[in-house]
Amino acid sequence: ISLILPVDRDRLKIKDHQQVDSSTQFEQLIIPLQIEPTRNLSQRNTNNLYHDLNHMILNKQYTVISKYQYASLLDQSYGYKLNAGIKEIIRDNKETILSAIVVLFIIILVFLWAKRKGERNKDNEDNEENEKNEDEERSNMIILKVGLSLMDFVLDGLFIYKNGYDIKILFIPSLVIFAFASIFNLILALSLIIYENFKHDKFKEWLKKNSIVASIFTLFSATNVEVLNVLTSKIGGFKMFSATFKKNTISTIFWLSVTNFIVKDIPQFGIQAYYITHVISYNVIPFLTLVTSSAMVVLNVIGKLYNIIIECQKRSTDDDDDDGD
Repeated sequence: ISLILPVDRDRLKIKDHQQVDSSTQFEQLIIPLQIEPTRNLSQRNTNNLYHDLNHMILNKQYTVISKYQYASLLDQSYGYKLNAGIKEIIRDNKETILSAIVVLFIIILVFLWAKRKGERNKDNEDNEENEKNEDEERSNMIILKVGLSLMDFVLDGLFIYKNGYDIKILFIPSLVIFAFASIFNLILALSLIIYENFKHDKFKEWLKKNSIVASIFTLFSATNVEVLNVLTSKIGGFKMFSATFKKNTISTIFWLSVTNFIVKDIPQFGIQAYYITHVISYNVIPFLTLVTSSAMVVLNVIGKLYNIIIECQKRSTDDDDDDGD
């Protein structure tokens, strides 16, 4: 390359890591060739060298590149591309990112609608306890969690399918975590529904009337077992979301969601962080996956701390009441 351009060899740097181009049929490598800038005005600047090299590769059958043994193997359809930054990713994938924003906006609208409708229902009821109000607020929050969980699940799957082989060392861990967590959550969700059906008469009656809804959200629980809480959320005052779980089931769902956070969300965030620091060509799917993974981590940390504090306060209150008696 230094002879072809020409350019001083010490201005060409190749980083240690390479990336498999998953967009091609064959396992072609993306070579991270960096052209260093220079202050010597007699030498060509980086921008000109970039355009020259890109033009020569794209038209290699007409340039001297075809005469060199190894340079002639460079992919004519790929050329020499600049490493895209966040701004370039957003600019080149406006439609995809806009679609993701629209989906998120719809989730927020549903959340606000459910919250507002719940407030109207409260105004129509004379005897409303504070504890019940807190439970309804928590139930409305599950809408955001479900929406983000579904987005995260879809993007994780797309990342494995589209970009899993970009860094080969990440493919197996990504696939194992994704598959194990999904199967783990689904089996646990089914087990809890079956348990409630046999041990809880009120839930059994509800299930008879809303078996389709229960089936749908049981499948959605493959993304996160906490999705089952939708069934008891009373979203918008709909009876289909008015199931009741036993206290030990609610507690089990909470601790299983903590396990899911540790086993799935944190490792996936780590994989995305590793990916962005070791990949050469970064595109929109890993970008959106990193965003949703980060959001899931933040939301789960805050949510779990919030729930733990509430439970501790309730236990403290119960202990004080017992001491008073």
